[in-house]
Amino acid sequence: MPLLSSKTENKNGKELPVYDHLLELRVRLLWSLGVIIFFAVLSSFFSNNILGIIKNAGGLPGKLVYFSPYEGFLIYFKISLFSGLVLASPVIFYHLWMFISPGLYEREKKFILPFVFLSSIFFISGVIFSFFTGIPFITKFLLKFGSDIRLSPKLSVDSYLDFILSTGLTFGLVFEWPILIFFLAKMKIISTFALIKKRKHALLVSFIIAGVITPPDIISLFSLGIPIYSLYEIGILLARIFAK
Repeated sequence: MPLLSSKTENKNGKELPVYDHLLELRVRLLWSLGVIIFFAVLSSFFSNNILGIIKNAGGLPGKLVYFSPYEGFLIYFKISLFSGLVLASPVIFYHLWMFISPGLYEREKKFILPFVFLSSIFFISGVIFSFFTGIPFITKFLLKFGSDIRLSPKLSVDSYLDFILSTGLTFGLVFEWPILIFFLAKMKIISTFALIKKRKHALLVSFIIAGVITPPDIISLFSLGIPIYSLYEIGILLARIFAK
């Protein structure tokens, strides 16, 4: 039997040429890119408002500065692209599900609406959580190192924006953890019993992560540790309900 084949077989027993999969992937990527561009253009009209939210998220004591003539344009471009990506996330998750759906059983395909809805909610919630909870803690913690040696921050708006947007996307992806747990349980890679058995370890890891990110006080620790651990419990709940 050859290791590589020009065809793949889905769970319905139908062979699908690899070329058709690649063609479908191209179409779905173009659709997703088009929607991102659409929302990016739409978001560009609100760039000043979004930039205000981003500046407030870090709680910086000083002003942001820029060092090159084109840096101002890049700021608005990055803000618009980031906003377009977040707003287009339901469409992106929809096309992702539709791309993998040929390899699923008919009874599994009915999960498309829960998958798109929950994935979008978790991703957007992660971004929002980072802006109003995660980033303020992280920024305060990092700036403390400079204040300890009597340095005052004067940050480039471009580098600060990269930090904010990358952190926001990271939190958005981390908040997809329950969806990942669901698929691992669905594919029988891990059982709900094993997930429940590892609760203590998950709780410990959640608070270790929170302890590394947040300032050394109990309120900050619990403010971030509890939401992180809650994602694990949500994943177990999803696995119990759907992954049967």
